Amino acid sequence: MVILSLGCSGSNTNNAAPSQDGSNANITTASQPEQAAPNTTPAPTTYKVGDRVVVGDRAYTITNVKTTAFVGDEYSKQTATGVFVIVSMNIENLGKESATMLANDVKIVDSQGRTFESDTAAWATLKDNILVKQIQPGLPIKGETIFDVPKGIDATLQVTDGGFTTEPVNITLGKIQ
Repeated sequence: MVILSLGCSGSNTNNAAPSQDGSNANITTASQPEQAAPNTTPAPTTYKVGDRVVVGDRAYTITNVKTTAFVGDEYSKQTATGVFVIVSMNIENLGKESATMLANDVKIVDSQGRTFESDTAAWATLKDNILVKQIQPGLPIKGETIFDVPKGIDATLQVTDGGFTTEPVNITLGKIQ
């Protein structure tokens, strides 16, 4: 013999008259419990030129983005295969120790997921080259880096603090003409 016991507690349950099928049904008069919100991840923050972007122990502010077919003077001239994108920026070291700005700390990623690193031959021609510069704590620096990319891409600058434990942050550069 199986005995099944159903119990309800609380003052918001009423016994009702038999339902249409003849059984006695308990009707709850309390409001339905709130359903949990669907588990959604927030949309990633989109940064743009001019925003101060903190990633790990660095803060980047992209101040200007320009394109050109060539850089350098008559002795050091470099011609782009696609188009050179010159990115001007301010960088702050928020850490407690000196850091070095390396070429792989900033990359351009296009809408197809292709990654473009700084053009090391072209960045040597920049007057205000920011790569391989020391960044002292509390002393912001200004400078430029350069990329050779195809014309017409939708570009995002991916920045890191040079460490392996921080996720890169993306700054929208727009369509490169």
